[in-house]
Amino acid sequence: MYINRVITSSQDVESMENINILTGLDEFSTDNWCDLGQFEEVPELRKFITDEEFQALKDKSAEYIVFRMDC
Repeated sequence: MYINRVITSSQDVESMENINILTGLDEFSTDNWCDLGQFEEVPELRKFITDEEFQALKDKSAEYIVFRMDC
């Protein structure tokens, strides 16, 4: 069995819509899984996470940042 190591990042509605647009998802999606490759392709995503979260992706202590709408 394989377990993904994830960091959950709660976002307000406007930020979530922006993240989804940047990554090509439907803007009304309530969650969005992004790996290091997506952050490298779309550097604007960095503004939605902390430096520590990005470092966790880089050193592979996390595989995904899961953006979720904070309802």
